Amino acid sequence: MKKGLPIILIIISLTFIAYYKINNDKISFVALGDGIALGENSNNKISKSYNDYLKNQISKNKKIKFYSKEFCKKDLRIKDLKNQIESNDFISQNNRKISINQAIHNANLLTLSIGASDLFYSLKINNSYIKGNDLDNIYKKIDKIFIDLENLIKQIRKNYNKKLIVIGYYNPLTNQNYINNEIYDEVFSYCNDLYYKLSYKYNFTYINTNNIINKNKKYLPNDNSIHLNNIGYKKISNEIYKTLNFDKK
Repeated sequence: MKKGLPIILIIISLTFIAYYKINNDKISFVALGDGIALGENSNNKISKSYNDYLKNQISKNKKIKFYSKEFCKKDLRIKDLKNQIESNDFISQNNRKISINQAIHNANLLTLSIGASDLFYSLKINNSYIKGNDLDNIYKKIDKIFIDLENLIKQIRKNYNKKLIVIGYYNPLTNQNYINNEIYDEVFSYCNDLYYKLSYKYNFTYINTNNIINKNKKYLPNDNSIHLNNIGYKKISNEIYKTLNFDKK
């Protein structure tokens, strides 16, 4: 009996390890955010977002236990998502109610795209040249946006300590002759710097979409829309997928 005991212990240990590994391969993926996270495209219709393409990529190698982008909404602002979390909004999926805090807590992959509405309201994109005072005000408003964004991420991190992917802002102005191009290039570069600082502070992966999209009409075919087409969303999905490592939190 004593000789058989170590064998039994080894079998139990291997079973536990196998069980843990199988569970570790099951992905609970929750998307949070605005129309970009939801999949609003260059024709202003809701289609597949980078989250949907990412889910399809992941499912080739991992089992998707849960996936939802139902908490995402068009034109969602930072304060709106904060209110969603504070009021613990819920969705109905597969005949059961799931609260946003429950979904966040149980996820092991969380993506976030928020603040584009806040930012573009501040940028005042039109055909008039931005003056010095306007630019000063824009930077002050961006600083305020990132204070609100930091508070939101801090709030999320209280309930979630696993993989967090945050999608940055991109310049949607593809017209090379646009009067404020040079100024807006500086503005989006400034936003990138602020995002990188937050990523180190709150341990998330930052996706610099401004570099990925690069004002390319291939991804932004509609001059009257800030939203990407399917090619653009696939491009972002590919960049996110490269960063994933589910063996680490």
